[in-house]
Amino acid sequence: DQNYFYLLNTRRERERQRERQRERERERERERCLALTELENNKSIAIKAADKGGQRDFKTIGNSKWVLKWCDFTEGEKKILINEHPLRAFLDILPKIHKNPEQSPGRAIVSGIGSLTERISCFLDFHIKYFVPTLKCYVKDTSHFLLPLKDLPLIDSDVIICTSDIESLYKH
Repeated sequence: DQNYFYLLNTRRERERQRERQRERERERERERCLALTELENNKSIAIKAADKGGQRDFKTIGNSKWVLKWCDFTEGEKKILINEHPLRAFLDILPKIHKNPEQSPGRAIVSGIGSLTERISCFLDFHIKYFVPTLKCYVKDTSHFLLPLKDLPLIDSDVIICTSDIESLYKH
């Protein structure tokens, strides 16, 4: 029967296409593994686990003169900073739907509660909390920015008022 042979051939062709697709995927995976191995063996690059998707984050190791050495901490500070049972931090990208979709912009949101970096973030906050408000460029919140504006003289019509947005304070 002609229909039977047509269906059989169609089925065989689909299976061959699936096998070719699987082979292409295996080849891509081999290439990815080879590239990762090369990166892991490159001592000028640090590879760290990134987000909940199991991705990896690659960073070039830069100038070490700005790195605070572990021996600079007191024993008490070391105890505070070491998290014996850390959780994985989560990274989410919230899309900026009001922006150009061709460039796929997003706002990175990191939830580091219980993560390796949570305690160092608290440590930094504690040690800079009195210094930061003394900076000339310090803005505590929106009200802190807007309240002084009411004392300004009326603005000419040719003046453009604009606002700013903090991209990131520090990343942990």
